[in-house]
Amino acid sequence: MLNSSFGVQLYSIRDLLDVDTGHTLHRLAEAGYRFVEPSTTEQLVELAPLLDDLGLRVQSCHYDFAHVVEANTEREVLARMQAVVDQAQALGVTCLVFPYLKPEQRETPSDYHRLADRLNLVGELTAASGIKHAYHHHNFEFAPLAGTRTSGWDVLCERLDRRLTRLQLDVFWVAVAGLDPLAFLEEHESWIDLVHLKDLRIPFTQTFDEQGVTPSAFRALGQGGLALESILSFCARLPRPIALTVEQDFGTLILEELAASARYLKVHLPASRT
Repeated sequence: MLNSSFGVQLYSIRDLLDVDTGHTLHRLAEAGYRFVEPSTTEQLVELAPLLDDLGLRVQSCHYDFAHVVEANTEREVLARMQAVVDQAQALGVTCLVFPYLKPEQRETPSDYHRLADRLNLVGELTAASGIKHAYHHHNFEFAPLAGTRTSGWDVLCERLDRRLTRLQLDVFWVAVAGLDPLAFLEEHESWIDLVHLKDLRIPFTQTFDEQGVTPSAFRALGQGGLALESILSFCARLPRPIALTVEQDFGTLILEELAASARYLKVHLPASRT
């Protein structure tokens, strides 16, 4: 299920926000974005007055992964995340998203076992407050770990409680890892509540190393080779709402490219034709 509203991840404009915050956010609203996805709850607190003035809503929000992976104990995880949940509740966030792992935090199956167990605790905490919790993946989760045939993705699939931690699919990173985004969506559709959209330059080199992906690989929607129309059509047929968020990690003229992605969605979103 889709509607005509879509959002943008503020990581896409991280440099511009430091230069001219108000003008940058105005350009996003002018392009047709109706909600934004902040990179942290701290960023949301800072930007909330401007977002209100511009009519930009917040549904999902990423949070600082250090609260989960760098805490010394599970009790500390819960204490740090309670503060995040309190911020999210106060500002109307409906879903908190775990966003990333540093290379040294994802080397072995045990690293992912520990992560999954902690994310399950966080999912219980957010659910008790009426907020969803989700995991945002990259390409590195799909790599075999420490000389084994097991990937981080294998561990997460086995160990995460999918009722408590949903999945934010990133169609770009799935493709870079060598998987078909549409087939992946079809396989895991019951787990996916959110989708990050970005296009990918074709041809590309499959890799599990995020640093091995060149900035020029990131493209505005419709300017690469991903089957985005098929992905959108599949999401539209699902029986529950799917939140669509554009994220373009790199761009030469990023505001213009984000505007191009917004124009693409206005034309190609199935709900926009109803």
